[in-house]
Amino acid sequence: MKHRFIHRMVFLVLTPIFRMFFRWRYRFKPDRFSYKNRKKGPYLILSNHALSIDPLLVATSFKGPIYYVASDIIFTMGLLSKLIRFLVSPIPKTKSRSDMETIRDIMRRVKKGYNIGIFPEGNSTFTGETMTITKATPKLVKLLKVPVIFYHIEGGYFTKPRWGRHLRKGRTRGVIHSIWEPEDYKDLTIEQIAAHIEKELYVNDHELQKHRKIPYKGKNLAEDFESSFYVCPSCNSFHSLYSLKNKIHCQQCDLSVLYTKTGELIDTPQQIENTIDWYDFQVNASKRYLDTTRDAIFFEEHFPKTFKIEKSQKKRPIGPSKVVLRRETLKIENSHETLTIDIKDVTCAVQQKNKLIIYQSGTPTIYYLVGKKKTNALKYVTFTDILNKREVY
Repeated sequence: MKHRFIHRMVFLVLTPIFRMFFRWRYRFKPDRFSYKNRKKGPYLILSNHALSIDPLLVATSFKGPIYYVASDIIFTMGLLSKLIRFLVSPIPKTKSRSDMETIRDIMRRVKKGYNIGIFPEGNSTFTGETMTITKATPKLVKLLKVPVIFYHIEGGYFTKPRWGRHLRKGRTRGVIHSIWEPEDYKDLTIEQIAAHIEKELYVNDHELQKHRKIPYKGKNLAEDFESSFYVCPSCNSFHSLYSLKNKIHCQQCDLSVLYTKTGELIDTPQQIENTIDWYDFQVNASKRYLDTTRDAIFFEEHFPKTFKIEKSQKKRPIGPSKVVLRRETLKIENSHETLTIDIKDVTCAVQQKNKLIIYQSGTPTIYYLVGKKKTNALKYVTFTDILNKREVY
């Protein structure tokens, strides 16, 4: 493959540096993969997704380059995207190319003996628990017929919760959890493979923390909690939560929840012990709300920055926008245009914690909206998934 030598040199030079940096910055300790008495490759490496830097963390456990499957936004940053392509050559999984093109790209690299890395959740966790696995992954496993390495990032959620503003100093581990040989799954159905992947990739940092009780020290531990959580578990009100230092409060009732150094929630109602419980409560509350209300407008919100992306090209700024979500439509309004999309054609995603990505089926255009620090972009994903009867991640 073109630039393969450069990829090897980049990996050889940077991996030891990253390993030392991550040990200092994230208290990250990775397992080392041993090739003793094993094939040299290729391998399919599947990992849970806890932090935005997970591809770099996983790479520190291995001796050679890993070619990761990467989605839309990484290819829309102009010169930086070109540099990333040149140095590590990620495999595009974008709106502008078909799934078959991505699969063919993966297979070409596998045939050359290259290791492939995938995060089957497609999204880093909002709760500390492994989220929904994409349906394409088990099919790919069946197709490639190579050993599968299941990798766990443990403690990553508490080190930097997706909603959190500040990094915490505790402990993070990279664990080579298990290896699955082709002969072990060659006769299994896609459904059986999917079940095995879900089982082997499952990580619940809250369960691990019950035994480890590791303190994750930092400042303002609850800050920006409302960027992922928007329903009060005490009074069931929407958009009333606000964070202040280490506590979460509600503007509509006397809720006052303490977020501790060990990631516990103190003084929560509704038998909510952790962010997994709160997230599940939030999804169910959203379903009940959509079942019982016929409000003309669910959300109406201004985003200070909007970018328009055509065919996975560089993001083009188009200024601030207003987003209006109704039961039947989602509208994006700015100085350049007013676009109303039928809700059945809408798919939303979140990058980091406050960046909303809106896809319109049947078009190559993507809208990338940047909210304020406490903007909750996740609610658009939850509501549009429920309205379209999709599985909520």
